[in-house]
Amino acid sequence: MSPETVTAVVGALGIVGGAVVSAIPAVLGLRRARGAAQEEGAATRETVETLGARLGARLDDVRDELRTDVAELREDITDVRAWQAAHDAEHFLIRRNPGT
Repeated sequence: MSPETVTAVVGALGIVGGAVVSAIPAVLGLRRARGAAQEEGAATRETVETLGARLGARLDDVRDELRTDVAELREDITDVRAWQAAHDAEHFLIRRNPGT
């Protein structure tokens, strides 16, 4: 081989070697960043699942409260209707027997 060819090959190897050496920190940084992003993603998923479970539990509690309130309201309406019926009967009897 001629000295120019050897010089060109050594120069090319030097350039490629320099590029590889300078790329190593960037590759390692990308790996770390990918690992950190995966960890953050897992933490985010866990947080969202926890919040979803808490929201579901709260919705169940509200639904139970609402059912209880509706049941109590129905009881109150039944009591009022019974009172109205008795009151109407009382007035009917008073009108039927005005002298007593």
